[in-house]
Amino acid sequence: MQWVLKSIRTAICAAVVWGLAATGPALAIETGDLLGTWEAQIDGDAIALEFRDGGIGVASEAVESAEIQWALDTTADPPQLRMTFEGNAVVSLIRLDTPDQITITMPDPVAPAGFDNAEVMTLRRAIAPDHADASDRPAQDQADTAARLLGMWDVDMEGETVMVEFREGGTGQVTEDGDSAPISWALDTTTDPLRLSVTLDGNTSFAQVRFDAPDKITLSVPFDAAPGSFDEVLVLRRAGN
Repeated sequence: MQWVLKSIRTAICAAVVWGLAATGPALAIETGDLLGTWEAQIDGDAIALEFRDGGIGVASEAVESAEIQWALDTTADPPQLRMTFEGNAVVSLIRLDTPDQITITMPDPVAPAGFDNAEVMTLRRAIAPDHADASDRPAQDQADTAARLLGMWDVDMEGETVMVEFREGGTGQVTEDGDSAPISWALDTTTDPLRLSVTLDGNTSFAQVRFDAPDKITLSVPFDAAPGSFDEVLVLRRAGN
């Protein structure tokens, strides 16, 4: 499978900026600055790169995703981002424009000498690092995070598709085999990780939440008393994608 590398290459080529990437001074960058999910919108499609602790992560486009390995080389000048997509090792120059914006050159087996005349893509932070203190975020940011849950989602449950709809006001429904039941829900954005509670037929269960991409959410398998870990997960994909 070569789609991940091909998609990112295509996306970057569609967003080429010649000679303009290096305007303004770059900020000093460390590994911790990259943790979290970064997105670029290319012709209406979302490309996402998630960098996790331990040099692992996920590259996503629409409903497709693949695991990556990554490392940041701050001894190079400019710093280099090394990534491996399904066995394909590539490297990009990287600059931290702001705490929430990075610019990278097109991933290639060999990095260019500099940003001048290089093909680049700008990515903006979509999700803060898992270890960030969500309770410090402004109320509007927390509301925006909860809004990302709204809509209809499909989840594969042992070969059967279950549809879950989250509506404004903490209401929604679950549909399976044509039968629907109302739910109430709440997303606690002050916890780390985020915590989702769902009440169905009077029973409340809890799960940890991770926003992997605009159209993909990962939940820890829900438990009645407290959310479990991400060792066992349910993957929700936005309906229609």
